[in-house]
Amino acid sequence: KEQPGEAPDDRSLIYDVYCKLANGEHIIVEMQNKSQPFFKNRSIYYVARSIVPEDMDKISSQMADSMGSISGMMLAMAIPVYLIIVFLLTKTVIGRSARSISYMKVFGYRNREVDGLYIRPVTYAVAVSLVLSIPIIVALLTLLLKAVFMAYAGNFPLIIPASNEAMVVAIGLVAYALVAFLHVRNIKRVPLSLALKVQE
Repeated sequence: KEQPGEAPDDRSLIYDVYCKLANGEHIIVEMQNKSQPFFKNRSIYYVARSIVPEDMDKISSQMADSMGSISGMMLAMAIPVYLIIVFLLTKTVIGRSARSISYMKVFGYRNREVDGLYIRPVTYAVAVSLVLSIPIIVALLTLLLKAVFMAYAGNFPLIIPASNEAMVVAIGLVAYALVAFLHVRNIKRVPLSLALKVQE
C-alpha cells in the first residue's frame, strides 16, 4: 500500500503489507532481504504515518471518557478545600486584628472604611496569587504528565486552553467573594467594648 506525503514536498511511503483486522486494528509487515542500518527509525516513521486524525480522535475520546469523571470529581473536591483554606487564612488575619478594628470603630471609622483597610489588601493578594499560580500549576502538571506517560512510546503534550485558565481564576475569585462576604459580616460584629478590655 502506498501512502502519499501530507505536503507536496513530503516523500510518499510504501508498506510491504498493510493489514486491517476485523476489529479495526492495523498491522504493518515489513520484509527485508538484508540488514538495514536505520530500520528501527524507519519503522517508527511508518507507524507514525499510519496514524490518521480519526485514530487520534478515538484516543482522545477514550481518554476523555476515562478521565472526565475524575476531573469533575477533583474539581468538586478542590473548590471546598480552596474555600476552607482561604477562609482560615483570612480569618486568622482578621482575628488577630480584632482589637485594632475595635479601636478604629471607637475613633469613628465606618464599617466600609474598615473593610477597605482589611478586606481590600487581602483581595488584591488573592487575585494576584491566583494569576501567578497558573503557570506554576501548568508546569507541575506537565512534569506529572511526563512521569505518568514516561513508559509510553509517544508524545503527549499538555495543552490547556486560555479559556480554561480564565475559568480557574474566575472560580477562585467567586469562591473568595463568598469568603470576603463572610468576613465583612465578622468585621461588623466586632464590638466596641473590645477596645476597652485590658490586653493580657
